[in-house]
Order: sequence, then structure tokens, then C-alpha cells
Amino acid sequence: MSKRTVNLRAHTTSIKGADFLKIHGLLALAYEVGLESIETRIHTLDLDRGLAVVEARVAGARGTYSGHGLAHPESLSRGLQSSFVQVAESRAIARALRHFCAIGAHPGDHLPERQE
Repeated sequence: MSKRTVNLRAHTTSIKGADFLKIHGLLALAYEVGLESIETRIHTLDLDRGLAVVEARVAGARGTYSGHGLAHPESLSRGLQSSFVQVAESRAIARALRHFCAIGAHPGDHLPERQE
């Protein structure tokens, strides 16, 4: 078994006491474990409703994995509202990379609702 060279702590952020791996960390880890390609396609783009759903497929030494990402401008910060398609794509890539890397941490751009 080879030793990990990616410093995941450098790519982690803490939000409300939980650690989350940033997309740069996911990419670095994925390349280290054999990522060869990332492909995305728009699954749904409804400009009238402001909805984007993107599918990402990642492939490499560990096989092929997919993930979907959804974004709606009203659920994003003002600075990202005009980029909602790109946000959906980033979310899809992050999900697919988590599957590929076999890690359970949520990417920082899509956090689960906190249960009280």
C-alpha cells in the first residue's frame, strides 16, 4: 500500500465543529489514487425556473463513478447567483469524486442540514 502524499488537512475547513474536505483536496486525492478523467453534462437546465442539474462522471484506476449536482440561484449567495450552472457542475464533480475516493466527508459547497 502506498503512502498518501496529499496533505488533506491543508484542504479541510471546519464549519460548526465538523470538518469538510474542499474541492481542491478531493481533486488532489483523486489524482493520487488514479483519476484519469472527469466528464460533465447538463441533465436539466430550466432558465424560467432557474434550475440546473448536472451529471459528472469520473473514471480511473478505481472504476467509473457518477454524481449529480443541483443549483438554484435563489439558494445561492448573491455573488454566485449568475453562476448557478457552474455551481451545479462543481457539486456534481465533488459528489462523483467522493465516490471515487471512497470518502464520506461532504464537500464544503454542499453541507447537510444540521440536526438539533
